[in-house]
Amino acid sequence: MNKTKENKFYGWFFLSPYLILVVLFFIVPLLFAIYFSFTRYSLIWGGIENAKFVGLNNFKNLLTDKTFLLSLKNTFVFVILSLPIQLIVSFFLAYFLNSHLLKNKGYYKTMFYIPTLISTVAITLIFSYLFQSNGLINIVLSIFHPIEVNWMDSVSLIKYPVVTMYAWIKVGVYMLIYLSGLMGIPTSYYETLKLEGGNFIHELRFIVIPSLRNVTYFITTMILIDSFKLFDIPFIVSKGTGGPLNATLTTVIYIYKSAFSSGRMGYATAASLILFLIIFVIAKLQSTVKERL
Repeated sequence: MNKTKENKFYGWFFLSPYLILVVLFFIVPLLFAIYFSFTRYSLIWGGIENAKFVGLNNFKNLLTDKTFLLSLKNTFVFVILSLPIQLIVSFFLAYFLNSHLLKNKGYYKTMFYIPTLISTVAITLIFSYLFQSNGLINIVLSIFHPIEVNWMDSVSLIKYPVVTMYAWIKVGVYMLIYLSGLMGIPTSYYETLKLEGGNFIHELRFIVIPSLRNVTYFITTMILIDSFKLFDIPFIVSKGTGGPLNATLTTVIYIYKSAFSSGRMGYATAASLILFLIIFVIAKLQSTVKERL
């Protein structure tokens, strides 16, 4: 065995545990999901052995299912609201922490990151009380706006508490990623800009934002994928019901309810594949746009 073949052998040998796990926990479940999406497979009526092939019926029914389409719409709304909030807040928190004038940076890093470590259930319950009609949010708002806002029971407003809770939990992670990118920018860039009379806006426009382009792309991808998979916060807020008129019913909650409440595993699997394809297409489009810029 020559040296090249020996290196390839050892390379594949050390990769094999990882590849085995990928096959067992990703490839095989994906193939099963694709197969069951074309079947009428119910947990109630006999399980896997009674799965009946129905072709594209599950997909046809989903595309005419008003509840499923509403869940997709809600999911896109959460994505559209979450993306700019999390990007902007995490960026400016990181920019604030990167300031050479700031002391005790470790304290602030810990403070901003702590919500990521706290139980999602605990945070959701606390914020749910804050957004109640007699909660702290309304008490503060009443100083400027005397009309009571019914956040948690309003079809049009309940999304905002959910997005706020979601941002509170996630921003700490993206802040640290941005911070690592900011720390990698050479100080000579800032010194040159200062000598040329540049201000804060020039610093952001000509140094910080261009230098963090790849970091922003990575964080945007993470936010998009996580937002499309949003489940726990709206599920807890609505106690699993989907909220008023299904206003917080996300696609993942719809899949969960179809599979485990209604027992329609084949139908739920088809819905999950549609969601997977949507995420894949958006990620691919985002990658294509990045390559052309």
